[in-house]
Amino acid sequence: MKKIFYIAIMAMMMFLASCSKDIKPGDDPVKPVDPTPTAPEITKVKKANREIRAVWMATVFSVDWPWSKDAATQKQQYIDYLDLFKTYNINAVIVQIRPTADAFFPSEIEPWSQWLTGTQGQNPGYDVLRFLIDEAHKRGMEFHAWMNPYRVSADRYNYTPAPNSIYATHPEYTLDYGAKLRLLRPGLPEVRKYLIDVIDEVITKYDIDGLHFDDYFYPYAETGASLDDQAEYAKYGKAFASIGDWRRDNVTQAMKEVHELIVSKRPDIVFGVSPFGTWKHASQDANGSPSSGLTNYYDLYADVRLWCEKGYVDYMAPQLYNASTSTAQPFVKMAQWWASHMYNVPVIIGHGIYRFESGSSTTAYRSLDELALQISTVRSTSNIVGSFLYNSNSFKANKLNILSSFGSYYKKPSPVPFMGRKTLQDPSAPAGVSAQGKVITWTKPADGLRAVVYNISTANLATPVAVTSDNKFTVSSTGYYAVTLINEDNVESPFSSLLKI
Repeated sequence: MKKIFYIAIMAMMMFLASCSKDIKPGDDPVKPVDPTPTAPEITKVKKANREIRAVWMATVFSVDWPWSKDAATQKQQYIDYLDLFKTYNINAVIVQIRPTADAFFPSEIEPWSQWLTGTQGQNPGYDVLRFLIDEAHKRGMEFHAWMNPYRVSADRYNYTPAPNSIYATHPEYTLDYGAKLRLLRPGLPEVRKYLIDVIDEVITKYDIDGLHFDDYFYPYAETGASLDDQAEYAKYGKAFASIGDWRRDNVTQAMKEVHELIVSKRPDIVFGVSPFGTWKHASQDANGSPSSGLTNYYDLYADVRLWCEKGYVDYMAPQLYNASTSTAQPFVKMAQWWASHMYNVPVIIGHGIYRFESGSSTTAYRSLDELALQISTVRSTSNIVGSFLYNSNSFKANKLNILSSFGSYYKKPSPVPFMGRKTLQDPSAPAGVSAQGKVITWTKPADGLRAVVYNISTANLATPVAVTSDNKFTVSSTGYYAVTLINEDNVESPFSSLLKI
């Protein structure tokens, strides 16, 4: 019996020894390590910040477009621009459709623009604005109509007005200023009504996503020039302490009436302004910025901060074209000032990307490090929701290989953030979301809705990889994904269920 017992003990020891050869310190032989990471929790996922990325397209003097008087060539030039922008995930264009009291559409009020054919009033042979909007929308881009409110001619000595131009029909509504400028008289109630009628025509006939004014209100001062508006001030300005206060109120009243028109007729449109980069200096007002030089308030008679306080604008897009090294308008400090002084109105920063070149008079603009700093400032500052880039031709010129930087900064698409008013029902999460291989599909969304496909990291961060009106998308890599829907107000739905690819 003892022999049998010892044999059994020896066999058991040999068995245990053989089992222990593959076990290392720290291993759990009962619970092997799971190589699959924990799936994200969809309720805890945080979306990457949405940002507007828009490019200005100036048409006065054909700065950016059109460079040809031929309709087919004009169309192709514009398409080439949009296709280039699309490559870099630009999500909006701001096109100047009324540069000089004229029209890029068949207007019943103003003549066809001279910048289309060379002759004011001459029909270019197609509805230009309709074409511009449709091509932008085909590519998933918003179209913002850029209108100069008061300019009639930027060079009155090389200007032949059409018979139906405001200068030909009501020359008393206009004034000449300085060496070349001709503009409408902001102090006349008739001029405000005329401006409102022109805007009403555009927003009633065309599916624009935004209305945009630039920085030209009262004119930039010229040495030796004066504004001929004393008679109007005597007639309409009795309630004001100074002619400056009256001039500012003229512009504010126009802004108020444009806002009221939009809210009453097209509340889905966002209305914004890209003013000169300084409101007031800190030396002039406790709320002023760390700046010097010209101001909106005292020089252009544009109280842009008041417009935000009153809710007359949906965004403010200051033109911060000076570099971070500037003493008059240091970029970083100015961006931060605008972000914190606009009464919670969203701020979009206007960048002067045309200034980037090897021979720039500003040393900082000879290097793309300045662009990196500017984009970083935009993305790290609360209440700044994106960038407007001036100008379109800078994309084609590609000086300093600036497109390589945009290829990095805008590598992934982004939906436009919500600005303005809610006019539609909030969208629900997309239905029927499924995956086969790397193809994600969902139930085709209703008209006006777009889908956003997100890659979701195990750190619960959602990064958009597509914004599309389609109902399918092929992802490029494995991982976790979810889909949302976004409506024309830029209001987004909750996530769909999580998909593992």
